[in-house]
Amino acid sequence: MRKKLLGFISISLLSTAAFCQTYFTENFDAGVIPAGWTQTTLASDGGWKFGTSASLSSTSFTFPSTGSNIVATNDDACNCDKSADRLILPSVDLTTTTAPFLLYDQFYFAGTYGGATEICRIEASIDSGATWSLVSVMTSNASGAAFESKAASLATYVGQPSVKVSILYNDGAGFLFGAGLDNVSIVEPPVGRDLAVQSLSSAMYLPVIPAYVSASAVGVGQKIEFGFNVKNTKSTMITSFDATVSASGGGSRSQTFTGLSLGYLAAIDLQFDSSLAALAGLNNYTLTISNINGTGADDDVSNNTGTATATAYTLNPTKKFVVEEGTGTWCGYCPRGAVMVDYLSTAYPDNFIGIAVHNSDPMIVPEYDTYLGTKIGGYPSCLGDRQGTECDPSPQYDPSIYGRMFERASIAPLATVALTAEMNSASRALVVNSTATYTTNLSGDYRINVVLTEDGITGDGTAPWNQTNYYAGGGIGPMGGIESLANPIVGFEYNHVARAILGGINGTTASLPASGTSGSSYSYAYSYTVPAEYNASNMKAIAMVINATTGEIVNAQSASLTIVAGINDKSTDASLNVYPNPTTGKVIVDLNLANSMDASVKVYSVLGAMVAQKDLGTMHAGTNSNSIDLTNLDNGVYMIQVTTGDQVTTRRVVLNK
Repeated sequence: MRKKLLGFISISLLSTAAFCQTYFTENFDAGVIPAGWTQTTLASDGGWKFGTSASLSSTSFTFPSTGSNIVATNDDACNCDKSADRLILPSVDLTTTTAPFLLYDQFYFAGTYGGATEICRIEASIDSGATWSLVSVMTSNASGAAFESKAASLATYVGQPSVKVSILYNDGAGFLFGAGLDNVSIVEPPVGRDLAVQSLSSAMYLPVIPAYVSASAVGVGQKIEFGFNVKNTKSTMITSFDATVSASGGGSRSQTFTGLSLGYLAAIDLQFDSSLAALAGLNNYTLTISNINGTGADDDVSNNTGTATATAYTLNPTKKFVVEEGTGTWCGYCPRGAVMVDYLSTAYPDNFIGIAVHNSDPMIVPEYDTYLGTKIGGYPSCLGDRQGTECDPSPQYDPSIYGRMFERASIAPLATVALTAEMNSASRALVVNSTATYTTNLSGDYRINVVLTEDGITGDGTAPWNQTNYYAGGGIGPMGGIESLANPIVGFEYNHVARAILGGINGTTASLPASGTSGSSYSYAYSYTVPAEYNASNMKAIAMVINATTGEIVNAQSASLTIVAGINDKSTDASLNVYPNPTTGKVIVDLNLANSMDASVKVYSVLGAMVAQKDLGTMHAGTNSNSIDLTNLDNGVYMIQVTTGDQVTTRRVVLNK
């Protein structure tokens, strides 16, 4: 069985202060059931077990280490009847108590799987276990990475001479997880008033999901929202307090939180109603709480603050951030990659370029897939400019391409990139001319590369084209509306799909000079025949400058394909042949004329500038050959325009010296 747990946010816990009275305590360090404890169970594995976290763990339910032994029941390990696993504490005398609590550290998810839901209840008995009454129902851990301290009030049993407390786990007749416990005690809380800040988070609202996500890296001016957690560590009930969050660069927000009922060890997540705009650079935020219960008094002011940060970047309009996203129609979590790459491409068109590299499906480009598969540990996962570790498409996870984009797209690039991409509609011959203009002197193995992508692919409706969708039904949260679609999604629209990588993984050797100067431009051209099944109207060419030594994508640019009408090579007056093509410098222009006439040649760049011309004079009937020297021009694509009489004929030539 594989059960995947997603999206937990970790909250640190405070150590508990000294207690007025401890009536019972157990830490299970002996590794066996303690004296006076009992249990009842229907499970074939014996129910609750005692030992180390590792020894009590299973494949899909792993207990974090506590440094000592714990007690646990693991439904994932046995998949047996754990509908009545009751662990019973020794009797305790609460005759002289005033506000007793059961304290315990738990690892528990209150999970649902296969239509069943597990539940864990704290119950108490005053008739030696003949009947049991509910004390509280355990809530799930806020963190999936650690045991968490919890408290349950036993105030109902004040004055009782013999109280048994039990923990009852029920797997709902399903195949669920289980529960783990440590450091169980019955105590009275310390007298006094203390509200402690446990955490402060800086977040931003991302409407595409929609969700609040980490604001660790954002754009300047982004609205930063603030959430925090506070906990009552003493006996006085907390009903209200004031909170202020202030920014190091200036600005603050204050709010009074009322209507609370925080008893001993109760904690609550709260959020400010208003936000602060992020300033350029590192923003340090400080939360301060005060005026507890409207009186201002707090026994311990040392825990009344919390901190968070956000770094805001100014995007550079000349820098493109390239994301290569590993995905596949078989991957149920990959729809979040499609959602985020679509969103970033639309929201940040001047700085973001997405490439969906498919794995094990009809859109695979084997060379590209093999490369990316060696760089990422799972799907969906991405490379950003081929720098740093792999990252997730969504900022719900860290690191993500969202934060990485702001970091990378704010830098001054070593080169800018321009390109043209023209496809002949008749032959489907594509020529991509890429030009890198250096912004500094560069020496080393820098290369040009071109990737072709296609949008709007829906396939033929058969199973290999259907997108597996684990977000269906909303069980793992919202994801751009994908959660409202079926699993699998038939007719899913795939965008940014890699169709070809023209220069290999690292670009074409010697496509850029070994030593280049600031301000100079260097061009390289690729020729490719676009397959008939590709929709050229939905395709883009993405030109990159790659540092082949480090693998870094220095910069990039994208352009839609320009589709030009096929040229008619036949002429009643003249036939034209231009060769070699590509050429390293000189081209031969062969004219086969039916009659004697004047002729001339003009050479144009793809931007329409005339860069050379030659008057051929009067050509005789029959074949005429002339040499045109292009060696003084930069590498790239040029148009050779030959005029014979009143007829103009054009040929496209690639110069690659």
